[in-house]
Amino acid sequence: MGYLYILIAVLSTTFKGYCGKTSSNMISMPRTGLGFSSIRMVFALAVGVAFVFIDQAPLSFSGELITVSLVSGISNAALIISWLFCIRSGAFMLVDGIQATMGIVLPTVAGLVFFNEIPRINEIIGIVLLIAASAVMCNYSGKIKGKLGASGYILLLTTGCSAGLVFTCQKWFAQSCPQIPASVYNLYSYFFATLFLGAFYMVFKLRRLPTSIPTEDKGAAQNIKNRLALFAILMAVCMFFNTYFSTLAAGELPAARLYPVMQGLTTIFSVTMSSVIFKERITITCAVGLILNFGALMIINLL
Repeated sequence: MGYLYILIAVLSTTFKGYCGKTSSNMISMPRTGLGFSSIRMVFALAVGVAFVFIDQAPLSFSGELITVSLVSGISNAALIISWLFCIRSGAFMLVDGIQATMGIVLPTVAGLVFFNEIPRINEIIGIVLLIAASAVMCNYSGKIKGKLGASGYILLLTTGCSAGLVFTCQKWFAQSCPQIPASVYNLYSYFFATLFLGAFYMVFKLRRLPTSIPTEDKGAAQNIKNRLALFAILMAVCMFFNTYFSTLAAGELPAARLYPVMQGLTTIFSVTMSSVIFKERITITCAVGLILNFGALMIINLL
């Protein structure tokens, strides 16, 4: 079942990426992006409550569960905030590459150090190939967008580490709280993420930073708000499905296999979506990255 959970999680995050890319043209200012992300997290919280009721899962308030949920929530909020600032430079591929790399390295190292999950030789080779694929795409993005300053690298590092911590927390929960349903963990995680995102948004609002939603045309403003609300709902559902099923997969597969497969498939699906739906041209560099991704997945799972 672990691979079925991975497939559902990857399809969910790919559709979330579609919604995010489609709505990104309406979000050009950090304040608007933070408001949109906060609303999306509230909807995700509502989906989490629904899942808890569907699972008929009893709530738990154990110290281990609260701790891992808090770390996950803070990491989720930090990921969203740092990602919003990173993409202002337009370095989407660079950000995705760093996220993919840290999303593989951190949980794999955590699995080895804390959960005694020793990677096999083929898994190590596959991880190296996936990191190489990320490096190829990062190098391409750097040539196109130019070099980043010190603050840019700090934001990139924050984004990558936050993504890695989110995945690490899934493995942490699966190992330390096996008797607690994944729906409860995800509900708590989104609750803490909503609190931190909401607090950060209020800081931006009190500072009266500009918004990308027009205020002079009320009709246009309402139309944008309605469309953003729809995308927020769709992305919230996809986000919960992604975290819920990847958390279930974390209980069945070792980190050295789970997260490389997830990141590799996500990259392949995302590039395919960009090419087919958004008509983005696949360059030779992108093709090399895809070949490395595909080769890594074959080595990890077939050898």
